[in-house]
Amino acid sequence: MTNLEPNLRDKLNRIDTVLTYLNHDKKPSETFVNVRDALGIKADDDSKYKSLAAIIDKLIKDGYLTLSYAEQGGVQVIKPSYELYSISYDGMLFIEDGGYTQKFIDDINTRIKTERYAKVASRNDTILSVGTIALAIGTFFLAFIEILKWYCGD
Repeated sequence: MTNLEPNLRDKLNRIDTVLTYLNHDKKPSETFVNVRDALGIKADDDSKYKSLAAIIDKLIKDGYLTLSYAEQGGVQVIKPSYELYSISYDGMLFIEDGGYTQKFIDDINTRIKTERYAKVASRNDTILSVGTIALAIGTFFLAFIEILKWYCGD
């Protein structure tokens, strides 16, 4: 496993913890859960509450959480006071594949492979260029010898 700096590992683990909690029954849920209460974060713990709100916003933006809606006059409106969420099918698949921590590691590994491929490709280009120049010089030399043979005779 790639070494992550502790601060980044902690942030990724917090996001994965929320998704893992909501994926407790291993299927996309129609049950909406108050994540704040379930994780034991009190409303007066302002820093944890803001951190959780940022995590939930990210998960909703990425399509991994669904926010609870209510019908009012035939229009769906968000129920902000309830703060109820459920995991989407994409979220379920994502967390089962390792979540944000694994995605981060996979991105690093992909970047490393791409850099290695670029180095190999660059080396191969250099070898091909040198080989082509050597072939051109050899061809010129052979042509020069043939001209000398023809001009001077055998």
